[in-house]
Amino acid sequence: MPPAIATGLLLLYYAVGIKHLDGFALDLGSLGIPSPRHASFLLFYSVFGTALALCTSVALLQATGSGVRSFTVTKWWKNSSDRAWIAAASGAAFLIPALIRFSVLKGAAITDDESAYRFMAEVLAGGHLTAPSPPLKLFFDNVFMINDGRLYAQYFLGWPALMMPGVFAGATGYMNSVYAAATTPGIFLVLRRLAGSSWAKLGLLLYLSSPMLMMAAATEMSHTTCMMALVWTTYLVQRSRDEGSGPYLHAAVAMTFCLAFFIRPATAAGIGTPLLLWWLSGLRRLRGLDAVKALGAFALPTVAMAMLFLWVNYVQNGDPLVVSYQRAHSYAAENDYRFSTFARGVKYANFRFEDPLGALGKVGIGLLRLNFASFGWPLAIVFALCCRGVQGAWIGWAMTGSFLLVHFFALDSGVDTFGPAHYTELVWPLLIMVVLGSRRLAEAAPTPSLRLLPAALIAGFIIANLCAYAPVRLNTLAKIGTNVNLPYAAVREKGISNAVIFYLRPWVRQDSIAPTHHFVFWRPNNDPKLENDVLWVNHISLEADKELMKQFPGRSGYLQAWDRSANLWLLELDGLNPSNVPTVYPDWKD
Repeated sequence: MPPAIATGLLLLYYAVGIKHLDGFALDLGSLGIPSPRHASFLLFYSVFGTALALCTSVALLQATGSGVRSFTVTKWWKNSSDRAWIAAASGAAFLIPALIRFSVLKGAAITDDESAYRFMAEVLAGGHLTAPSPPLKLFFDNVFMINDGRLYAQYFLGWPALMMPGVFAGATGYMNSVYAAATTPGIFLVLRRLAGSSWAKLGLLLYLSSPMLMMAAATEMSHTTCMMALVWTTYLVQRSRDEGSGPYLHAAVAMTFCLAFFIRPATAAGIGTPLLLWWLSGLRRLRGLDAVKALGAFALPTVAMAMLFLWVNYVQNGDPLVVSYQRAHSYAAENDYRFSTFARGVKYANFRFEDPLGALGKVGIGLLRLNFASFGWPLAIVFALCCRGVQGAWIGWAMTGSFLLVHFFALDSGVDTFGPAHYTELVWPLLIMVVLGSRRLAEAAPTPSLRLLPAALIAGFIIANLCAYAPVRLNTLAKIGTNVNLPYAAVREKGISNAVIFYLRPWVRQDSIAPTHHFVFWRPNNDPKLENDVLWVNHISLEADKELMKQFPGRSGYLQAWDRSANLWLLELDGLNPSNVPTVYPDWKD
């Protein structure tokens, strides 16, 4: 009976979406509260998804029963090899985001940030921290970039450095898949110490079925690698507290934390601070020379990485205490706010401190979005709350509280393409707490048969996610990928090569996939040496555009623009003058 009910619920759910919500076409594009269609989807998923998960859980319990089958399943789960689980999960953690990138996104970016990261990876691969600004540099100004005689991104260099192997392999878009796989052993090892091998295996399933983490790993954004560094920091802190732990473990704690800081400083500070305090408390058991060795082993890489951080700031920005985020603001003013997200007279900051109640509301919005996006469950946070009082659960609570404290006044919780992006790494302590909460529920069960209930519930919610939540998010991601790739598709269709294309904002018309929206508004960055087959540059004016073409003899020039019917034009520059340019979107101005 439960399987039939579950099937009926799934049919009802998709019938609502197909006939009344345009096939669950999510109107993404929000940095805060879910937009109306997205909220409607979450409402129906909360009801039907929860019911589907509960029916599936009952069906699983009935299938295993309390006799031989239950014993067989439990025995297999407990006795199956930890190494086999780690190997299989690591392979899946690589393949899942790689397949999402290849078959769903088709290599498309979901934010303008990705192009900036990739550019810096290419700069670093060439052995430099900046690239020289090209001639007539205004054509090469771009969002998130400083172009003051040297061209470089506003972002910290941890993720571009980790992306470098992908530059040499021609596969920067798949480097996050590599690091998602490298995160997997750390997750298992941490959870095995906290909850035992059986529950650590369940944690791997949560990781692999997380829509937020797997979709993030399909992009060129920095969250996947920051989480990897923090996961391994957690494990190394655990190891450093063991009897007989050598100095190398204390050095490794410092290195992984510093790596996280080099990738996303605020996130590293939020989640990493409790880990560092935990590590520090472990030094109390050491005496004399052992304590000195541990502190020295930790201090050596910390000081080296701090000096590197200051040196990078000096080379890029002329001041060791000025980070590139700050330089991006001052450069925008120097450049008269052209080709920038900043505007004259508007105060920009990633944190706003003047409205505590508004900040608290934004935290609530971020947690609501995280609740759904983290594991694709309507009730993920409820499972986490059950870990209260469990030994070891404090570290999950501490990381979560510290992160929210650091980000309390953050401007927003991030783009909604795969979840609240700025909260991505918060899935790590949430995962710990869900596993420990589930274990507590199992241990509190009054009968042996009920001890399988928490695992059955989690399995039910995973199945509900895979059947009803993840497909909707992946379908939306596919639409975004197709939309963002339209200019590239048009270039291939026209057989354009060895060219310079002058683009008029936007990069793509958002209404071409209405109501879905995304966060790619600007052209991609070119390679630092301007050797790409097709170079994308800003349109200034026809006269100025033709002047730039003199810098690229042998290349053909085109103008990219959108008309009011969302048709993409790629017009040969040589045949254009202000009188024969068609009406475009936005209105043609020369």
